Amino acid sequence: QRLARTLEGRYEITRLLGRGGMAVVFLAQDLVLERQVAIKVLPPDMTRDGLRVTRFQQDAKTAAKLAHPNIIPIYRVVREGGLVYIVMKYVPGQSLEDLLAKGPLPIARVRQVLREAALALGHAHRRRIVHRDVKPANIMLDDDGRVILTDFGISKAVQDTGQVTGTGTI
Repeated sequence: QRLARTLEGRYEITRLLGRGGMAVVFLAQDLVLERQVAIKVLPPDMTRDGLRVTRFQQDAKTAAKLAHPNIIPIYRVVREGGLVYIVMKYVPGQSLEDLLAKGPLPIARVRQVLREAALALGHAHRRRIVHRDVKPANIMLDDDGRVILTDFGISKAVQDTGQVTGTGTI
């Protein structure tokens, strides 16, 4: 209800799409551009943690720098009314995790998924961004079967020193 009030006049929430470890994702209608979007919201109790808010916003900023057909487009990152949320493209389809739960994939399909995921990662790497959370739950397959890489929440921009991670991190 709080989110609906904050979004009033711009977006209308349609339904819950899913919950993750750090956020809740809703399907919404963009009332201005008349299109469906996904809105990823940091739960209000987590907005008191400055580090989590920064990490959440970094997810959006990092992904927004990456214009590639296999990477989720980010439209906005907003902090208002005590909420922090990301507005991104809605990808109708399913996660690779959900697809794999139905059984093994044919080899040709595996090759296609791996190729498209590698193209997305290669694009990010050329821009000196390492995803660091590539897993089936973060790989979406749209209704046309195209791979879309999501959730850059723990990505890392490679420093000029060439060091990608710090001690004790992957």
